[in-house]
Amino acid sequence: NADYKVKAPGVKDELGNDSCESSINGFSFKGRDVTPPKFVISAFSNAANENDIIIIAVSNEELIRVPTLTIYHGTASPKTLTMQKNETNPLAFMSAASLKASNGQSGTLKVEGEDLNGNKGSDTDSFVIANVKTSSNQRLASADEQFSLSFDENSLKADATVKILKRNIVKDENATGTIRTALQNEYAVMRGLRASVTTKDEVTTNAELTPLTDAYEAAIPSSKVNKGVIASMKVPESASQTTGLGLFYQKNGSWKFISSNITAEKEIKARITSSQIFAIMRDSVAPTIKLDESVDLSKAFETARPEFVGIIKDFGSGIDTNSVEAKI
Repeated sequence: NADYKVKAPGVKDELGNDSCESSINGFSFKGRDVTPPKFVISAFSNAANENDIIIIAVSNEELIRVPTLTIYHGTASPKTLTMQKNETNPLAFMSAASLKASNGQSGTLKVEGEDLNGNKGSDTDSFVIANVKTSSNQRLASADEQFSLSFDENSLKADATVKILKRNIVKDENATGTIRTALQNEYAVMRGLRASVTTKDEVTTNAELTPLTDAYEAAIPSSKVNKGVIASMKVPESASQTTGLGLFYQKNGSWKFISSNITAEKEIKARITSSQIFAIMRDSVAPTIKLDESVDLSKAFETARPEFVGIIKDFGSGIDTNSVEAKI
């Protein structure tokens, strides 16, 4: 709501008379904010209860009051909750919700808020939930069909509530280049969790990887898993070149390689036995090789079988051991 003044100095008439700054009073007016607040929303599974999710929302500006969260889930009536404000970050908010898989497989989370000038904004997120029975063949897919979980008669040893939660991926533009899911740090702070410290190797891993998809959390209670579940992610259509593509899962401050085998259906699959967060990334950095510098190559060898020692490192998808060979 700042004050503004519009002036037009340097205007000439047809005879060339030039106006000057001092001769123009200009037009003064008070500006008004008419832009609604923007929100980022992420849902996280609750390890303590397989039916619960934790929703974090962050606004890009101060709000007149805490925002509301409305849950739309299948046959259930919409449920509106007042979110909880973060005491250390006035733009971050949290809410918990208990879901019933019997209400339907898919649902929508809508956060609504109003800024100090009365502009109302909102954003939505989706979730997928199902009660998977033992000894049954069942497929559960994300709302956009890009990620799915396939169960067979040996997957579970007890009925389980399974969720798929989609989150954006953010790569920090700083020295560490940390790759994290949206609002991951805010979630840790508001839940009182201990933040992980990025190690030197994890920084190198982050530098070698470029995310190509959103992240998908497969929330499966590990205590109910028998021989595992097949997780499948579609290779994005935007990836015209498949060289260097791989499926990765998040571990602490880094991402670990799983597989680069692309099926005829343009998917990458993996068998999992616990909750994991997945994304397809491109590793475009070649391994580094460093030989032992203590060997003096300027002198003739005194043995018929000289030994060369070195280290091969790769922090992205790892080393293909079948490709390692030495040539003299």
